[in-house]
Amino acid sequence: MNATDKISTFIKLYFGAAVKSWRETGQPVTFVLGDAGLESDWGNKAPQNAFFGIKAGRGWMGKKQQLPTQEVFPDNNRSLHKFPAVHRIVEFTDPHGKTMYRWYVDDWFRAYDTAAEGFADHGRFLLENPRYAPAFDHSDAHEFATAIAAAGYATEPTYAKLLHDCIDSVENRLPLLGLTVPA
Repeated sequence: MNATDKISTFIKLYFGAAVKSWRETGQPVTFVLGDAGLESDWGNKAPQNAFFGIKAGRGWMGKKQQLPTQEVFPDNNRSLHKFPAVHRIVEFTDPHGKTMYRWYVDDWFRAYDTAAEGFADHGRFLLENPRYAPAFDHSDAHEFATAIAAAGYATEPTYAKLLHDCIDSVENRLPLLGLTVPA
């Protein structure tokens, strides 16, 4: 780990946007950076500044784009899960021995003109959605992430662990980069 690896570069580029989101919404800075890093592969997969992979649901009035993604469901019933395109469905067994299905699909996602718009919308999305309200009882990034995952932010069964690992990556690099999370 050094100050020039892709994660460190990502943190340097988007630290300001994460701090701004924290000030506006109360989300922990390292959660915001970790979530953006996880969802975008540290900026490698953020078409049209969609760092967080937020779906463009029926109520979304902004720009949108159709992108490939993966979803995990306990069934493979196409009548229950509607997508613009389904490429394949793969059966697997989760860590608890339960049969699950990983769907490889196309779906509609929000799109933004700038990274700042994407970060701001992510904060508003979580803050304004009642199912994520319990997360805002936590100032610790890991606890916040656990609450977001428990509320169903992603269908990936290991999402909380993946997000915790990304938060750890951010937290371990901040001192090397001379960055301090505001109190």
